[in-house]
Amino acid sequence: MPTLSKTDIVYYLAASIDGYIAKSNGDVDWLAPYFIPELGFHDFIEEIGTVAMGRATFEKILSFGQWPYSGKPGVIVTHRPLPGFDADLAQASGSSADIASALAAAGPGPYWLVGGAQLAGQLLADRMITRIDHFIIPEIIGEGIPALFLQRHMPMDLIGTQTFSNGVVCLSYKPRASIT
Repeated sequence: MPTLSKTDIVYYLAASIDGYIAKSNGDVDWLAPYFIPELGFHDFIEEIGTVAMGRATFEKILSFGQWPYSGKPGVIVTHRPLPGFDADLAQASGSSADIASALAAAGPGPYWLVGGAQLAGQLLADRMITRIDHFIIPEIIGEGIPALFLQRHMPMDLIGTQTFSNGVVCLSYKPRASIT
């Protein structure tokens, strides 16, 4: 994978061949068998300075029991108050300008956009995401939560590929500098 800079906002995600990050009910258990050390997830987490996510992603992560990003500051994009929580979390209202300010104040980059699909679409549309690392999981789940919601054309440039022994492929993209 290309090296990250301290200002990068990376949408690092796993999705089925048909483009879903979760089943319709939010279930992500189907991903678990594919997370092998070879994918480099733990190295990626070490490289990240701050995590960011929407409220639904935050609540899904909390449903697993333990906050997996201890020691990393985070920004939760929501209009509702955050529950009392023993982590270094800030809240952003949802505008891209507010999110950018919250990220800068929360902690160092690079920044990992953990999810969700609407937030990813918004930040892509506003050209805040600098890289997408899209791990394609060799399953078709038929329906579910799409990888992102973006209702416009956005050309991307391929900056890296990796193929793994378990059939997972990672495609790394950056938004094209100019749309022609």
